[in-house]
Amino acid sequence: MRKVLSLLIILLMITILLIPVNHQTKAATFAVVYYPKYLPADCTTGTTTPGNGTPFAVYFQLKGFIPNTLYALKSVIGPYPSDMTYAISWKNETTNSWADYYTAYTSLLKITTDSSGDWSGWLVAKLKSTALPSGTLLYRVRMRVSPFTDNYYVETLAVGVTSLNMTTQGGWIEGHAYVNGSPAANKVIIVKDGSNNIVGTYLTEDNSVNEGYNPLDVGYFKVATPAGSDYLIEMLDSSDSTILASINNISVTAGAVTSGINIYATVNNSPALDWTGETNYISDGLNPEVGNNLTDFMYRIKYTDADNDAPQSGYPRAHILKDSSEISGSPFSMIEADPADITFSNGKIYNYSTILSSGDYTYFFEAKDANSADATGVSLSSNIGPSVLPIINALSNTGGTITPSGDIAVNYGADQAFTITPEIGYHIADVKVDGVSVGAVSTYIFHNVTTDHTIEATFAINTYTLDVTVVGNGSVTKDPDQQTYDHGTTVTLTATPDTGYHFVSWSGDVPSGHETDNPLTITMDSDKSITATFVINTYIITASADEHGSVTPVNQVVNYGDPVSVTIIPDSGYCLASLIDNCTDVTSLVSGNTYIIPSVKENHTIMATFVINTYTVTITAGYGGSITPYGAVIVCYDGTQAFVITPNQGYHIREVLIDGMSIGAVSSYTFTNVTTNHTIEAFFEINTYTITTTVGSGGSISPSGIVIVNYGDSKTFTINSDPKFV
Repeated sequence: MRKVLSLLIILLMITILLIPVNHQTKAATFAVVYYPKYLPADCTTGTTTPGNGTPFAVYFQLKGFIPNTLYALKSVIGPYPSDMTYAISWKNETTNSWADYYTAYTSLLKITTDSSGDWSGWLVAKLKSTALPSGTLLYRVRMRVSPFTDNYYVETLAVGVTSLNMTTQGGWIEGHAYVNGSPAANKVIIVKDGSNNIVGTYLTEDNSVNEGYNPLDVGYFKVATPAGSDYLIEMLDSSDSTILASINNISVTAGAVTSGINIYATVNNSPALDWTGETNYISDGLNPEVGNNLTDFMYRIKYTDADNDAPQSGYPRAHILKDSSEISGSPFSMIEADPADITFSNGKIYNYSTILSSGDYTYFFEAKDANSADATGVSLSSNIGPSVLPIINALSNTGGTITPSGDIAVNYGADQAFTITPEIGYHIADVKVDGVSVGAVSTYIFHNVTTDHTIEATFAINTYTLDVTVVGNGSVTKDPDQQTYDHGTTVTLTATPDTGYHFVSWSGDVPSGHETDNPLTITMDSDKSITATFVINTYIITASADEHGSVTPVNQVVNYGDPVSVTIIPDSGYCLASLIDNCTDVTSLVSGNTYIIPSVKENHTIMATFVINTYTVTITAGYGGSITPYGAVIVCYDGTQAFVITPNQGYHIREVLIDGMSIGAVSSYTFTNVTTNHTIEAFFEINTYTITTTVGSGGSISPSGIVIVNYGDSKTFTINSDPKFV
């Protein structure tokens, strides 16, 4: 009778324990689905290494653990914490290696959960000793922290097993597994007794490690069982535990090997879909997982068929779902990455790329081989992704900005605000959201964004008016001359005074320091009002005189075109000699004592020069003498002038007239205190002489008597004698 280490056959589904909050936030379960009731205790090399004991296979299943997290599987034999001296060792992933960490009584094997927090699979183990203590075999899953602590684990109930003394109690069934005529590695060999209990397990060799057996014999198995008969042998697919083949009526003798037991299966291997293992595709078949409606999302999967069957036409297919419903056109046929590759047994990559509208998606893959066998693999289950963020396309024209701008990705259902800012000199003309105007707003918020949008800000340049006012007589020209001006336009104002006026200054919206510029340049940056001021020209009339007279007024300020008069006042006894106006003799223009400029158009400098009054003494001398001086003698005012009247020889002064009045036959005359013109006239008479003739008797003299003869004349007398006389 075999010694039973554990009296209870425990439920295979595992008690659910919660991992502490810092490591696990939901219930996790751990089950031992397939395991042998008998463990071969045939290790002969010690307790700290696996030695040469017979391997066995166990199928574990984890659910609800932390996704994509490293855990360690641990085995314990004996009640905790005392009798834990012996345990099992796990077949490691490293060739010719068995996992055995830390102390002899613990064994740990690394496993990593998938994106759902699950893991399942067949593991190979060995006992480390030929003897087992009483107790139960426990399996634990521990989070892979460093160092491991027992505080974080999910533990099965006790799994009841019986040790086999392979000399007295148990023996072996040895043989090979074949699938479709070829040695089949990694197939599960299960031996069941008549009560359908699993009494032994083995995973067929794959040229890796099973110490004590031929590691290069593919498909080889050597399963330990209790001695007995009528055993059923089943070959299972390790990927899904499907029964591929079976044989029965196998007997086992204690301490002996029942050899030559070959099991054959003819199967159409289902193809498998898996992640490609490439960068960005190690743990899923999508890249990227977040994008927008411009993103090219690549779906990528590896198709493997052990029978080297090509996929059925149209497969593999990518199913893309939004809100749990297939999108239009889904599922989509994928395209082989390398059409020249016709080997499907070692994996071939297929792609499908597409652009998606905004929203959250899930996806999975589907495949069939040429024989219509459905594919298996983790990629068949629903996977989350991608998250296609809605895009708000924010545009603006010249004259301002919209912030943020460009293609803005927004988290699904989130709000997104935009700020519209005009540049200096511009204003917001309009804002359109999805093509519809919302007015000239400076901010806009999209709420609960679940679809793509557009926002477009239009700016217009500011336009301004320029109002020019004229004060006085003149005009202003604008260049350019327009009704309105765009912001930043340069305008030149030119002030032109009318005749007789001059430009004074600009006022109003004039740049500081440029009030008298002409022309004036301004830059239009607002409505402007500018006044040009013109004033009439004024001229200074400066009048002066020499010391013998005066002028009035001396100084005058006269507007352009006005008349002006200057009065010339000579001193007593003087008269105006000349009047010079701006170097021009205008004496002839003096009327009376007034000089008039009828229309002033410039400054005038007037100079009056006076001379003393002079008078003319007009001299007239008759025949027979002279007056000295003679002619028109000028005599100054209040002056004295003497004249000498001299008769010629033989003449005498008859009469002298002063101013027409006779003053007698004076030989000189003096004018004194002359204040007017005078005349002096002298009349002369020739001297006459008397020839008195006396005639005696007897004759005559002719002329006779008293004969008057002028001075110097000759006088002939005829003297005649009477005939009586001789």
